[in-house]
Amino acid sequence: MRKPPPRQTPAKGRDDSPAQKVTSGPTQRPTALKPGSRIVAGPAKRLHPSRRKKQTAPKPPVVQLVTSQTPVSVAPGQSQEQGPDLGAELAALADSGSLRNALVKAVKDAKDQWKIQAHFRNITIHAVSAIGTPGCLTGPDLEYLILQTPEVKSLSGLAEAVAEAVAEGVDEAFDRWRSKVTVPGLPWYPAFAAWPGPEAPPTPNVPFPLISCVSAQVTAITVPSNLKSAMYDALPEELKRPEIVPLLDQLATLLAAHFGPWLASQQVSLVMGRGPVPSFAPPFVPVGPVVNGSIIEAPRHLL
Repeated sequence: MRKPPPRQTPAKGRDDSPAQKVTSGPTQRPTALKPGSRIVAGPAKRLHPSRRKKQTAPKPPVVQLVTSQTPVSVAPGQSQEQGPDLGAELAALADSGSLRNALVKAVKDAKDQWKIQAHFRNITIHAVSAIGTPGCLTGPDLEYLILQTPEVKSLSGLAEAVAEAVAEGVDEAFDRWRSKVTVPGLPWYPAFAAWPGPEAPPTPNVPFPLISCVSAQVTAITVPSNLKSAMYDALPEELKRPEIVPLLDQLATLLAAHFGPWLASQQVSLVMGRGPVPSFAPPFVPVGPVVNGSIIEAPRHLL
């Protein structure tokens, strides 16, 4: 007896029926399409004018223009708002004598501290003469000593900034003078011309005024215009204004009037010289000059 042919089951997801079910929504009934037919989309649905979302263009930014009727000159690197206030404050400092007097006293006191620690070095002694090349006078940093005075440490704000520039400028001028100080063969040791022994022991020099130790840059601290230029150059750029010039003029005049007499009155003393006497040969040569002598390099040469 012949068996009936097996029943074919369609593959999963495959529909061989002549009609396909197409749904357009969850509630729409399936629609049968004939083979070869296609779906054509209908016209777009328009919203009621009352239900449309209104679109507004963004508002342009509001720009405010600020004009000034009176132009103000402002130093480079300084805001326009600070210009008039800074100039007025500098003018007030220049008109007030308190800052000027405090800075002059600070420089004088610092110089007095400097000379206690200053001393000569690299001095060569030949018989009576002492010879020192430029740079033979050394000492501490004058700017540091000025800034450590009570007059400067009590300042603040703009007055402190001006004081720091003054200290730097005075130190620069003072160092130019000091670095060129020489001892031009001064007769500091008359006894060394004929010393009765093989070697001269430490002997103090004959006191001489400091101005006799010639410096090619003495005008750096004795001419007001040079002192003024040094202080002005040390100012920050924002403080280099016409209002500060009168204060610098007064300071330069007072300081130059102090340094000049100080150089003339200050004595160089207690420079202890010593050296060999190579020609000493008793009894035939009982005395002889010191040759290639030197000094003891220690402070307190300017007491």
